Amino acid sequence: ERSNSYFTLKECNNEDEASAIFDGFEARITEVENLIYEEKKDWNKIAELINEESFAKMYLIYEYTENEDAMKSSVYFYCDGGEIYMGPAWDFDRSLGNCDDHDTDVIWFDNRSGSKDLLSTYFNELKTIPEFNELVKKEYSVNFKQALDSAISNVSTDADFITASAGMDQIVWKTFGKKLITSMKPIAGSYKENVEELIEWMTARKAYMDRIYDETYVSGKVPDNGYYTFNSCAD
Repeated sequence: ERSNSYFTLKECNNEDEASAIFDGFEARITEVENLIYEEKKDWNKIAELINEESFAKMYLIYEYTENEDAMKSSVYFYCDGGEIYMGPAWDFDRSLGNCDDHDTDVIWFDNRSGSKDLLSTYFNELKTIPEFNELVKKEYSVNFKQALDSAISNVSTDADFITASAGMDQIVWKTFGKKLITSMKPIAGSYKENVEELIEWMTARKAYMDRIYDETYVSGKVPDNGYYTFNSCAD
């Protein structure tokens, strides 16, 4: 109710109890929302209900990729051991620099602060909590930046693997050089150009996030480095 969003049950291990299980999730997510949207937020209470590491990881995934669709749909949660987890990550066709408003040097969620989409409001509320900001910086420094380095280094290899498939796709759909969707950038004129543009964008985006998040992590400290724009964020 607080986020004015709809949730649907995608999958349940026990179909006979699906209704009761979803009622339990609804009660739990409502409790989480009530805490997130409080003016004076209690991080300890929030952390008792959610798996905070999964929320921090998903924030970084959406922030880095600037995923347009993730703020509107294709957002998954699951419950395990009484905690609410975010994930799995899904639906990234409008991300990683292929939309008109994508910019490598920007805090994506700050630009969406006026949005009423579910994740925009969740994360912009969480970003006002110092403990959440600290957790995000720790996750980036310890795990996320290495994952990005690996992803960027693998783009060329993965692109080579699907070259034949990309060629057949072009024969059928003839999309190179065209602007297919109003909010998206035109597709580059060749497969090679598209791959190069992706690598360039991912590299520049990581460089910007490194400047914001990747200081040597010190427990209990969220440093201000001149680029950092956060405010001090059913069983």
